[in-house]
Amino acid sequence: MVAWNKSDPDPTGALNLPGRRLHMSQDRHQIFITFADYDSSHVKYLNNKLPLSSARPFLKMHEFGPWSTMVRSDMEEVGGILLAIALRAYSDANMGKSSTSEQHT
Repeated sequence: MVAWNKSDPDPTGALNLPGRRLHMSQDRHQIFITFADYDSSHVKYLNNKLPLSSARPFLKMHEFGPWSTMVRSDMEEVGGILLAIALRAYSDANMGKSSTSEQHT
């Protein structure tokens, strides 16, 4: 996560909300979803651009799971969560744009 934030900080939030990352991972038959929260001072810290006298900011990671790929109800649950995340990302990306139905009225 640190390497990802350092190499692609995404300050405008084009990929995620600014200061937030979503990571999905799998360990054999288990799926995990991790949200990472950070601020611009964390990115400055990673790039050695933070004044020495300032406090060192933390990256906070919130892990959810595991969901088992062998259990149908787990897959239904994680599928619903991923759909909600995708819909929210779509909504955030299109905020301020008029919808298709509004354009045709």
